Amino acid sequence: MQGRRPSVTMMFWVVLTRPWVAFGPDPVAQVRRATYDEAGREAYDQARQAAYDQARAAYDQARAAYAHARAYDHALTYAHLQTYVSLAVKASGLLALLLSTVILLGGYVQSLEKKDFFCIMAITVIQAAGSVINLLHLFLFCPFSL
Repeated sequence: MQGRRPSVTMMFWVVLTRPWVAFGPDPVAQVRRATYDEAGREAYDQARQAAYDQARAAYDQARAAYAHARAYDHALTYAHLQTYVSLAVKASGLLALLLSTVILLGGYVQSLEKKDFFCIMAITVIQAAGSVINLLHLFLFCPFSL
């Protein structure tokens, strides 16, 4: 088969069906291929943009959830801080009430000046009133927490 020459009919058929073999590349096929490549590129770009948009939406949703969780953590930290500061203030108030009661009832009143006596008396009355109000609040509004 190697030494056989193609017949004229076969060459004519090749020229008619595949002219790029005989005359070079077909310009219509090149235009068609370029259009197909552009359409494929456009479809690829659209699919890529859609995938990017979907990933960006998921990222934004996760970021919003993270921001919400961080806001919750900040609020919880603030509530804990406020609670501990309130407990510290109440403890120092009870300590002031205890010390002023010891000073007033322990016999140290004679060594105090009149101004110091009235300051300690005011501290004792205010702290005692606050302690009574806290106890009333506890018994009236939270009777089942005891």
